[in-house]
Amino acid sequence: MADRKAYFITIAETRNITVAAQLLRVSQPSLSQYINRLEKKFGVKLLERNYTPLRLTKAGEIYLEYVKESVDVENRFEARLEEYKLQQNQALSVGIPTQLTPMIFGKLVQNFAYNHPDVKIIIKEGTSLSVLELLAMGEVDIAFFHTMDRHDPRFNRYILQKETLSLACNRDSVLAHGRTGTAEFPLVLRGTDLLQIEKMRFLTLSKNYYLYHVMADYLQGNGISPKKIIEIPNSNAIVSYLLSPKSDGVSMLAQFMTEDLTKLDELTFFNIDGDSPAWYLTMNCMNDTPLTKIGRQFWTEIQEKAKTVVL
Repeated sequence: MADRKAYFITIAETRNITVAAQLLRVSQPSLSQYINRLEKKFGVKLLERNYTPLRLTKAGEIYLEYVKESVDVENRFEARLEEYKLQQNQALSVGIPTQLTPMIFGKLVQNFAYNHPDVKIIIKEGTSLSVLELLAMGEVDIAFFHTMDRHDPRFNRYILQKETLSLACNRDSVLAHGRTGTAEFPLVLRGTDLLQIEKMRFLTLSKNYYLYHVMADYLQGNGISPKKIIEIPNSNAIVSYLLSPKSDGVSMLAQFMTEDLTKLDELTFFNIDGDSPAWYLTMNCMNDTPLTKIGRQFWTEIQEKAKTVVL
């Protein structure tokens, strides 16, 4: 209880200054002086000391009611303040694929950080697959990653973006023959083109990347068995290879791999028989683990922010 209001409450409850002094671990004279100062300050008697046990005067009863209400208000204030400080100081761990960190942090998370300067945000990076694993193991509170699945029973999932994926090669390659196909309007390959694809050099990220598995499933589903494959753990290197003059390379490209590309018109995008796979950029948290208040606030603000920005 705040300051010395506890003194008067204890005296009123025990009706004995000596007993009150013992409970408060102060001397009896100092407690008597405290009452004298109060009565001098208010100009009224608070206690009738000629009675055993002593009695409160009417003014004493009014003051007792006041100090009890005052202490209760102060206690509630301190409790709420501690709760607020705890929330504000709480760390929020967020998993983001390394190649998406500039986009997701810059367009979404950074705004939350500006609005909540006292919240400690911990970014943990990896691939979509490893970030998903971090979430499943409870090492992050919220995770962003690409997936082909709109739903997963393990997670509460919010879809930030749907993206259609296409294969790409150099426009001057033997496959494209100068033909133009964009990511939005890809060429459709059939017949003899499919025989040519198998002769090309397939460039892919390593198996640690989700895009590797998306590409492998797509090719298998369309009966394509690449003879020449290079695994490259860097998307920039893949794009650079495709852009080299008359490159024999082909790869599946995602938007984050080409968004800063100035020579995009030198690539031809295509799909096989009109079959274009799609994946989703998602925000996820565990279904069986409730988010903290800060986590819920982050989730809500990211949802709202995502509606107003182009990812």
